[in-house]
Amino acid sequence: MTSFARGRVDDWKKRLVGFGADGAAVNFGKDNGVQALLKRDIAYLIALHCVAHRAERGLVDSLKELDKLKALHQNLKWLYKHYKFSPKALHELRLVAEALEEKVLKPTNLAGARFLPYIHKANKIVCESYAVFVTYFQDLISTERRPKPSPKVRGRAYRILTFLMDYDNVLFSYFMRDTFEALSELSLNFQKDSLTVCDAVEALETCSLKLVDLQFQPTEGMQEVIDAVSKTGLFRGTKLKYVNEGQILFLRKKVIDVLIKHLEKRFQDLQKGSVPSKLSIFNPSQWPSDRQELADICEHYQPLMDEHSVTTKMLKSEFILYKSYAAARTLRMPQIFSGILCDTERCKQYKGLSILFEIYLVLAVNTTVCERGFSCMKRVKNDWRSCLGTEQLSRLMFSSIEGPSMDNFDAAGAVEKWWTSGNRARRPGFNPWQKEQEQEIRDDLYEDLVLMDQEAEQEENVRQEAISDELGLEAENVAAGEKRLAEALDDSDESDIDESDIDTFLKDY
Repeated sequence: MTSFARGRVDDWKKRLVGFGADGAAVNFGKDNGVQALLKRDIAYLIALHCVAHRAERGLVDSLKELDKLKALHQNLKWLYKHYKFSPKALHELRLVAEALEEKVLKPTNLAGARFLPYIHKANKIVCESYAVFVTYFQDLISTERRPKPSPKVRGRAYRILTFLMDYDNVLFSYFMRDTFEALSELSLNFQKDSLTVCDAVEALETCSLKLVDLQFQPTEGMQEVIDAVSKTGLFRGTKLKYVNEGQILFLRKKVIDVLIKHLEKRFQDLQKGSVPSKLSIFNPSQWPSDRQELADICEHYQPLMDEHSVTTKMLKSEFILYKSYAAARTLRMPQIFSGILCDTERCKQYKGLSILFEIYLVLAVNTTVCERGFSCMKRVKNDWRSCLGTEQLSRLMFSSIEGPSMDNFDAAGAVEKWWTSGNRARRPGFNPWQKEQEQEIRDDLYEDLVLMDQEAEQEENVRQEAISDELGLEAENVAAGEKRLAEALDDSDESDIDESDIDTFLKDY
């Protein structure tokens, strides 16, 4: 409501046609949830629980009902925990893989925003590196191993190894690998930003058909295990225990039935007969079964149609024109609708249907963009940028989520604007008093240099004066000596003076 008020959208109740969120009680509570409160004022509102979350919850419901699936899930968690907190164990696992000349990946976590792809990847790693894990855990519980692991680690290793060497468990793991692949594909389709209601229904039907097909014949992985055990009694060098194919064949049918049951239960509002599913009448592949569905849709949105002066008769005549328009094109429904809505003449021609086209395009089927937004928020608001305001954080997240990719983004303009006109608080390491501090430092240095020059000049003057005094004294001594020598020569004859006497006289001076 605050966002609508801030955006000055006062008539938001007239514009609101759909509501999408996760399955929290605050959103989908029967009496006081957001969707229940909105439907009191907007009777034709379509509230959709995120389809990606619903697929995950369907598998969680199946886990509670199937003990075999629960055991597989628990052992995958133990595997992840064993290598997550022990780099030494992971290093030993890779050494075993090198010795067997095989490749191995680190077991992954089962939890996450994409639960189905996560569990599929974790189970797939175990199936592809089966021999490596069995060899490693056999060595781990060996009595000859030194040093011995702790009792807790040995107990967990024994449980995992017992599970991996059971014939039924191996067959079940390979069966679930193919089953999880179909469910993972469904989950990834449900996470697309371009997903529409009809796309979700189609993906769900495709997944159901794939699951039903797994009931009647062994999967590729199961057949590999069966052939290896029947020929040599070993599977990838390991002798399996409790070989019995009859139980897994019965269990396979039960697993598929339970999965389909819980998926259908979770997606009741998208099954045939619901208003969202009836929007598929605009798909040319669904014709000619469309008359009753169009009437039901018109009845559901009757208040909206009355507001725009659209009658059922107008919709039927427009629908006939639309069928001829859509049949001549091989585009998908969203592209067909967008082409009509972007054409002013077509919008006038399909005055009533254009309202339904807009509703179809804006219905929120999943909330995966919000899940990605949480990850984006953690990237943007980190320890170094923990004081971002709400508005600035929203802008940065919007740029990250809705902006161009890194390959197509030219940052020159943004950097130039940030550098020349950005606020000081947005400049990392910017010190507004830096120039003043630098000027003070320069002034202090200049004064120090001037004092140093003056002191050096004074020292030089003193030194020059000392040298001058010393030279003057020597000159006076020489002059005095020469004078005395001259006087001595005048007082005596030259014949009486010996050269040695002259040298001695000069040395004295």
